[in-house]
Amino acid sequence: GQVHRARLPDGTGVAVKVQYPGIEKAIESDFSPAAIGTRIGSLFYPGAEIDAFVAEARTRFLEECDYVHEAAAQSRFAQLFSGHPVITVPAVHEDYCSRRVLTSTWVDGKTFDLFLETGPSQETRDTIGKALFAFYVGSIFAHGLYTCDPHPGNYLFPPDGRIAVLFLQ
Repeated sequence: GQVHRARLPDGTGVAVKVQYPGIEKAIESDFSPAAIGTRIGSLFYPGAEIDAFVAEARTRFLEECDYVHEAAAQSRFAQLFSGHPVITVPAVHEDYCSRRVLTSTWVDGKTFDLFLETGPSQETRDTIGKALFAFYVGSIFAHGLYTCDPHPGNYLFPPDGRIAVLFLQ
């Protein structure tokens, strides 16, 4: 999706993620040839269950197109980490979300690269690393949840010294 900065009627700054038109259909059509490939693959590896793997991959890719699902995941992580000293997850504004639009509170902060250019201390780097480990790995064991996009482009570093984790699906 493409992200735009906006304001709600009450003045709250928000990030509005809008899905690219036609992306869901493009993903669906990209998986059509895979059905043929699974049949061919099954000839070479009869017990490999390639069709189940492809079906699961298709489901997960198409799930990425459902911003209502993403909003629910982001809201859940925001709730779970609401009291965390380092991690922050922007609030979702459900009244302004749909299957193809996700609206969450805007976070001002440095990108990962700009943050690194400031020369953070080893102690700061360690704190962030431990927090991200707790976020990604700890969430699996403590809550049975995993966010599937641990990409540095999904992090912002606000002036308060925390790290904001964005768009969690």
